[in-house]
Parts: sequence; C-alpha cells; structure tokens
Amino acid sequence: MSNCSNHEPSEGVSWSRAILFANGSVPDAKSLDLAIADTDWLVGVDGGTEHCLAMGLAPHVVVGDMDSLAGEQRARLTREGVRMDVHPVAKDKTDLELAMDLAVAESVCEVLVVGVWGGRLDQSLANMLLLGRYAGRLRVRFTDGKEHGAVLVGEDELEIQGAQGSVCSLVPVSGLVDRVTVEGMQYPLHNALIHQGDTLAVSNRITSSRASVGIGQGILVVVWFGE
Repeated sequence: MSNCSNHEPSEGVSWSRAILFANGSVPDAKSLDLAIADTDWLVGVDGGTEHCLAMGLAPHVVVGDMDSLAGEQRARLTREGVRMDVHPVAKDKTDLELAMDLAVAESVCEVLVVGVWGGRLDQSLANMLLLGRYAGRLRVRFTDGKEHGAVLVGEDELEIQGAQGSVCSLVPVSGLVDRVTVEGMQYPLHNALIHQGDTLAVSNRITSSRASVGIGQGILVVVWFGE
C-alpha cells in the first residue's frame, strides 16, 4: 500500500503547470514547499522520481530510460497505475529533455524543475542550456529548495519576493541580453547590455522585499539563494 497521494484536476480543467522531478541534488526533499495545486502535473524524471516520493506524492508519469530508478520503486508505481514512459538507454535526448517534451505536448503554461543540477558538471551545464532553449515555449522556473531560479526570454520580467539579503546572479545563455533592468538590489542596472560570458551581474544582493529583473531581448538565467 502506498503512502503517497495523487491528485487530478477538476473535471473540465487542464494541467496548468508541470513539476519535473529531475535526478539532481535536492538537499531536503521532504521539506520542499512547492505550493502544489490540483492543476499541477507531476513528472518523475527517472531517478528524480525519488524526490517526488520523498514528499509523499505519487507522480502522474515517470519518464526516462529507468537506469537510475530502483526496480522495486518502478514495479510498485506500475502496480499503482502510474504511467511509465520508458525509453532505451541509447537515445538522442537526456531524460530531462524527454520530460520537457512531454510538458510541451501536454500544453502546460509553466514548468518547475526540481533538482536541475548537482553531481555531474556536464549534466548541470547541459540542463541550464536546455531550460533556456525551452523558455520560448514555456515559463521556466527551477529549485532545489535552497537555490531558486527562472529563465527570462525576449521581453520578460521577473519579480522576486521575500528574499531580502539573498545573493542573486544573472547569467546570459544567449549571445547577448539587451535592456537589462535590475531594481531592489545592491547594484541596480538600467537598460544594460550583457554579453554571454560577462560577469557584470554575478553576486548581486537583494536589498528589498520585492526585487525585479527585466530584459528586452535575449535569454537570461536568474538565480537566487535562500530557504
């Protein structure tokens, strides 16, 4: 018998957000506060499914080549009716990219990726670039419970609330990011131009209960720290 709970959207209501539990580092999955709603679609990304289960939740689908999800967990979830989207180990996409494709196909508006980095540096770098590529189709956010982030694309804006005192960094993943505006931080910016590889906006600090980052063009990853 499972101790995990599942949820479905109300009749006539579609999924609005996909929460992808990736197989990266999550220091304390049991304490994660993701403000899960009935319209959230829970996706276990191979071994990252363990983070979902640690929260006492059952995923709606598990995707990947199943090389890192324990066999007994996979068998139990299958018995409980969880959809298993199994792919071969030899494939052209990572498990996280397969999960992002599922989110696009499900027509959700937003993706929250839990455990997007940690462990292998190559995977962490690839994941950041991957999220940047999908940001034009989905509103992309990510967290491990202590580090939080968002991907801005095109003419876009982000408001950060309740993180006063936290370090915040802006990292361009496109060739350049134009019209960068930062407010509510120690080092404000106004219509700045930041090229890929520039460290101008690394290690800023949030000084207000409400800080904001806006861009006019490009793809920008925003990362901030705090519980």
